Amino acid sequence: MWKYPVNIREQVRLAYISLGVYQIKLEEYKPRGPKNNRRRFKYAWFDMFPDWLEYSPTKHKAYCFLCYLYNDKPNESHGHGAFTSEGFDNWKKVNDGDKCPLLKHSKSSNHKNAFLFYKNLLNQKAHLENFLIEESKNLKGRRSEL
Repeated sequence: MWKYPVNIREQVRLAYISLGVYQIKLEEYKPRGPKNNRRRFKYAWFDMFPDWLEYSPTKHKAYCFLCYLYNDKPNESHGHGAFTSEGFDNWKKVNDGDKCPLLKHSKSSNHKNAFLFYKNLLNQKAHLENFLIEESKNLKGRRSEL
């Protein structure tokens, strides 16, 4: 997101949101790790984290859609670069209960903040329309008093 000028980032975010989270289903995801213990991304993880988990078929890594939208500084991903700029591919740890990096990420304050910013951006149009309707009514009321 940091590549875009600050004054258009909101429009860029809305464009990304209109495209949705990129959750590609491949016949087989690229394995990683030692030859005798290779691990790979699993499509079922999209069901576990449907609102934010993305997979890049070119980089063979997972990313957080929401954190990408709200990470405005390329080298300051606040410990979550694995889900914004670097990508995450340590598949071995994903099914490790409470230690699961995907689960831990979704509970992090940065992710929760990104989710709130996302929701506020989506609600902004409704808020603006409601505000304009109310102001229009108030203006008509003031005119009738004159």
